Amino acid sequence: MVGRPGLVAARSATGPEPGTRMTTRLLPVPLLSPILHYTGVTYDESGRVVDVTRIHYRGDRFSFTVTLDAE
Repeated sequence: MVGRPGLVAARSATGPEPGTRMTTRLLPVPLLSPILHYTGVTYDESGRVVDVTRIHYRGDRFSFTVTLDAE
């Protein structure tokens, strides 16, 4: 959100769920395979949602790295 005036908050959630028929077909993995679901929502100064991101990852080909920098 640095350099994006008016954006003040973001909420992200990541978790596993069994793959749906469509998701497992697109990824291609067997039906009900574990799929990692990511949802991110960004808000402006008035609390209005300005961006929503939904991503589905194969559970067997995902790695997760977080870097936090203090300013």
